[in-house]
Amino acid sequence: MKCESCGCEISTDESFEFDGKKLCEDCYMDAQIDASQPSKVCDPMAVQLVKNVRKTLGQEGAEGLTKLQREIYEYIKTKGQALPKDVTNRFNITLKELENQIAVLRHCELVKGKQIGNDFYLAPF
Repeated sequence: MKCESCGCEISTDESFEFDGKKLCEDCYMDAQIDASQPSKVCDPMAVQLVKNVRKTLGQEGAEGLTKLQREIYEYIKTKGQALPKDVTNRFNITLKELENQIAVLRHCELVKGKQIGNDFYLAPF
């Protein structure tokens, strides 16, 4: 059988059920975390808090980011804009993981969403 989230092969005894789907252990754990702590990109209070903390710490730009967050930020900044699927492919991460990373980058006012026609892009702030 295949995990209904990532598509990896799993045996029946290695599968976990969450929200009506059969998942591998990694996806099951991710789903549990996502359900208990959903990320919010648009959160004015988080933006204000992050801005204050970064100012206090003297952080600007990519300072204080994780390696992955810094790499995603630099990729988007270098390209000028990027489709989420291009970012997930480039860094071999899931869309949910990208959403979590973008929430942090948005709160730091480094990356924002941008609609062009029917497409949604990630762009430098």
